[in-house]
Amino acid sequence: MWSLFDIFAGPNAPASATAVTNATGTASYSYIGDGGMGIDQIRASYLGYLGQTVYSDVAQAEWIPNEDDCNHNQIPDAYDIQRGTSMDCNDNGIPDECDIQNGASFDCNNDGIPDECRGCPPVDIVFVMDTSGSMGDESDALCASIGAVSAELAAVGITVNPFFWGITDTYFACLEDYVTNQLGSSIPGNTTCGTDIISDEDWGPATAVVAERFPWTPGNVRLIVPISDEGPCRGNSCEDPGTDRDSITNAITIANNNNCFVSTIVGTGANQCVIDLAQALASGTRGASYIFTGTLEDFAEALLTVITQACDQATDCNQNSIPDECDIASGFSQDANQNGVPDECERRGEYRVLDHYGQVFDVGNTSPVIDAGLYPPCGIALATTGDCQGSLVLDESGRLYPYGYVSEGLTGRDYGCKIARDVELTPSAQGAYVLSGYGTIDAYGDAYHFGSPYFGSFMHPIDAARDLELVLGRVMPDKSYPYENLSGVLGYYILNCLGQVLPFGGAHMHGDAFFGFDIARAMELAPDGEGYIILDGYGQVHGFGSMESVAMSLAAQNPYFGCDMARDIEITPSGNGWHILDGHGHIFHVGDAQPLVNDPLVTEADVFEDLEPCSGGGTIPPNTITSGIDIQVAAILKKLERDNRLVLSSASPVAANPAKGEEPVESFSSPDPEVQSVEAEAEAPKAAQVLFRSR
Repeated sequence: MWSLFDIFAGPNAPASATAVTNATGTASYSYIGDGGMGIDQIRASYLGYLGQTVYSDVAQAEWIPNEDDCNHNQIPDAYDIQRGTSMDCNDNGIPDECDIQNGASFDCNNDGIPDECRGCPPVDIVFVMDTSGSMGDESDALCASIGAVSAELAAVGITVNPFFWGITDTYFACLEDYVTNQLGSSIPGNTTCGTDIISDEDWGPATAVVAERFPWTPGNVRLIVPISDEGPCRGNSCEDPGTDRDSITNAITIANNNNCFVSTIVGTGANQCVIDLAQALASGTRGASYIFTGTLEDFAEALLTVITQACDQATDCNQNSIPDECDIASGFSQDANQNGVPDECERRGEYRVLDHYGQVFDVGNTSPVIDAGLYPPCGIALATTGDCQGSLVLDESGRLYPYGYVSEGLTGRDYGCKIARDVELTPSAQGAYVLSGYGTIDAYGDAYHFGSPYFGSFMHPIDAARDLELVLGRVMPDKSYPYENLSGVLGYYILNCLGQVLPFGGAHMHGDAFFGFDIARAMELAPDGEGYIILDGYGQVHGFGSMESVAMSLAAQNPYFGCDMARDIEITPSGNGWHILDGHGHIFHVGDAQPLVNDPLVTEADVFEDLEPCSGGGTIPPNTITSGIDIQVAAILKKLERDNRLVLSSASPVAANPAKGEEPVESFSSPDPEVQSVEAEAEAPKAAQVLFRSR
């Protein structure tokens, strides 16, 4: 028996062919599709026992470009993605499973989703609104835009739980409650701005209260958005330095201790002091800062930005397209305090402190970012790179403990006694200098040895060296050349316990203190390279060279301990101020140095040894938005657009792209009382096989 196959419509119509029906009642027909893109309409028929023609239902064979098929499912990748049978979360035109299989994307947690396409936990967001009369426009914009923003975020899988609070009242329409009513008025941490919130413009203290006491949902992202146009402490005038800056410093400390992001929105008409402090709060808590320009569209864009940035920081804080949990699990990132946040993202303050147990803390943060686990306690000095992504801890015996991108080969040596006194990293972080109490210098890695003294005699050495300071901004000479033949080379200063300064290499002498007894503790170089300051154990600071007049003018601001309690000093970038660390953990600010709230770390024991700066605060700078769509918002909108396109495509398939070749990809079945099925399936490029089966 013969069966007839008829292509009566489509790119290959008209065409027909006959095929023998075998003993099972099946006939097969293969044909080459050379008519282009489109859908062929195919019908099979045969003569029945009574001479009548029996027809099958109409079947279809779709011809689309012969493109890559990375997952070998006989469906070109582009069509796979278009139909939704494969996902393409990174929009690179390749199914996600293929990106993972070929190594283009990583999937560290084996969930089938490329790491760069991480999801975001739900976001608890508390808006803290200044309810003074000047904030009406900002309040209206917030009330009008949050619904649409929440819907847009929900469309891309981000759930937002918003809370709209005033500070001391609910003056505006959409405010549900106020901070002092829900959480009380007492201010946690530093009380420079007072012990209680008393003003509807106290947005600095209110941020600290929300961070500390709000009932955050476990596992959710914690985001606080203060909105104001006045100073953060009591409003009206803005003091920086002063109580306003102090309230921001305190809010940063409290927010970071409670794993909160803070993004600020500054109202129209705010002065530069308010703008600067809002940006400082955002920068110190890995948030974004936005200046309201008066348009609803910009306000909505700002909300999208602050929320998506918090999501990014909560899931991939170092922005390396690998989930934080995987960075930690692989050892790429450290997590000393085991809070799930890579340590490099917890560079929260402008300074770090080292205690005698080898623990390194961000100022004001009780969770160590590094724990060398030294027992018995013997931590003596800390060196950090400028961005705090590399650190080196020295113990009293001379052993070194490298972290971050500091060379792993920097391990020091064991002196056999507790005589190590200080350590300095070379600019490359691939070398280090270690100072012993005898004045000797060990140079490791790419460190060039410029020379050193030796206090006492070989038989009777004296523990006299106290501090080592590197001259930066110059060339590290090649070890194969004598440094005397080079100009502008690096160098270092060695400070002994009597206050004498010994320069080596490119270091220049500017004078010394010579106290006559063991009381010199630390020194710092002037930013202009033309002087230095020396700290004594009582807390007094002595200036030399370009720092002589500065030290004299600020002498009254230095602390006076009355005993040997000062441990370290760090100069400000301007050279017009400094911070002083004592053994209990107190940090004193002098001149233009900003207050550092270290109260949570202060102890009755004398355990703190070293204070080190992290330039730029060691945090990601805030995104300051004035108008237009931020990059992150554009990404959100792009994803929304893509998702909408996918929905349309699944409901109404679009034409294929220009062909590289053709192959059918659809299989189909057409049951009939007389004919069980007609099927078209992919057999080979540019060929279709149609099967006809009768009873």
